[in-house]
Amino acid sequence: TSALGSAERANQEIKDAFRIAEKTIFDPDEMVSAMSKLATYFKDDETRRYILGAINDFATQSGMGNEGLERAIKAITDIKSKGTMQAEELKNQLGDLGLQGDEVKQEIAKLLNLKGKTDQERNEAVMKLMKKGAITSDIGIQAVTSVMRKQTGGGPAGSFAIKAAGSLSSQLSNLKKGFMTLFAMAEIEKWPAMIRLKELLGEVN
Repeated sequence: TSALGSAERANQEIKDAFRIAEKTIFDPDEMVSAMSKLATYFKDDETRRYILGAINDFATQSGMGNEGLERAIKAITDIKSKGTMQAEELKNQLGDLGLQGDEVKQEIAKLLNLKGKTDQERNEAVMKLMKKGAITSDIGIQAVTSVMRKQTGGGPAGSFAIKAAGSLSSQLSNLKKGFMTLFAMAEIEKWPAMIRLKELLGEVN
């Protein structure tokens, strides 16, 4: 049996990638690539799309576009692959993109119900746990994506990226993407990206 089910689900994933691209600053191939990378580590559809939405918002808000998208995905997938959250991802990979590290620590403290009289005390408690490898990847990613959403206005994951694509130039770009989407819907089985994503989503356990 496949990890995520059927080829139909892979088809839907590709279609969703193009629909997201239509509404945001990202190109279809960038969205397909992003979904493929996340699909390697996040098999649950709802979880994967939530994470992608939060990253899309964050990368858009950062002004770094696809570079920000790719770097944020790498940080998230690094955390997931290691099984724990470490200071490297928080300070270097995500911090360099503008994610507020202290806010992430506060979110982790809240999720773990850590006590402390001040924010500094709670942050220090989080750092001690992080050094011990005691912050699980799931807790770390939940905290990171929550802060990403807060930094972009706190709306539903993915909503900021859609709103930010409302300029005239973005609308013209999105119109072009719309035609690409129609083409992709018709020829979707022939796309190399489709074959690759099917392999990822249909991986045998």
